Amino acid sequence: ILVGSGTITQDDPQLTVRLFDQEIPNRQQPLRIVLDGNTILSKTAKIFADALPGKTVLASDLVGTATKPIDLSDLLKKLYSLNINSLLVEGGAQTLTQFFAADLVDEIHCYVAAKLVGGATAPTAFMGQGIAKMLHAKSYRLHVVDRFTDDILLVYRKSGHV
Repeated sequence: ILVGSGTITQDDPQLTVRLFDQEIPNRQQPLRIVLDGNTILSKTAKIFADALPGKTVLASDLVGTATKPIDLSDLLKKLYSLNINSLLVEGGAQTLTQFFAADLVDEIHCYVAAKLVGGATAPTAFMGQGIAKMLHAKSYRLHVVDRFTDDILLVYRKSGHV
């Protein structure tokens, strides 16, 4: 699971698997990867706690460079060399925009909750310039619709991917 440094600073997540009635072994915890930009991360963030199950790494340590921004293609190649072939990007607008801009998103899991949180100053899911014409929009196909009480999960796959 990958997040950007902004998510660490703003949300202070743990990024662990937690189930109400089960203890999850360390081997089933995701590798936590922080796409460390120019933000100085606090060593007191939950994600760096010694007692936290599993492992947290900085993307710059994985690719062996302090150059920012991290080259996402290099990062994915490194993860693949470590036998990691699936990555959940749970980032904010800046991180998601970087992955979409580099055309590195194969699947989108979009949860729709029955809660309204918008407003003129509400954060958006993506940043960047946008597109001038719909013809230039990246295309995904609806693959799964799943309902959880009042919430819905929509899974989209990049057109042309199985």
